[in-house]
Amino acid sequence: MELSHLRELTLIDLANMDGERIGIALKQALMRVADDIHDRPGEKKARTVALNISLSPEVDDDGQCENVKMQCQIKDSIPTRKTRVYDLGVRRRNGRTQLVFSDAAPDNHRQPGLPMDHNEAQ
Repeated sequence: MELSHLRELTLIDLANMDGERIGIALKQALMRVADDIHDRPGEKKARTVALNISLSPEVDDDGQCENVKMQCQIKDSIPTRKTRVYDLGVRRRNGRTQLVFSDAAPDNHRQPGLPMDHNEAQ
């Protein structure tokens, strides 16, 4: 039985299906990746957007397939955000082990603090 309202599925149709839900999801993923590129232009690792289309055949009692279930998955990936490396010390105080750092020099916990101005100390 030929149904005249049916047409071949294309990538353009896929983006417009179901109230453009798939196209909107792709656009949102692209925007997240673009925002990250704008925010961190020095990060040289690639950002990715992937569209996975799963197609599952439904076979009738005669072994024929006339129906296919489709599901789309849109996934974006940006490089992990990392801070610089901080230098911490380990000390025991009051029976507990603590990690310690220097506010004045986060890259060297051993560096002595700056002498305080006499007016600031009061």
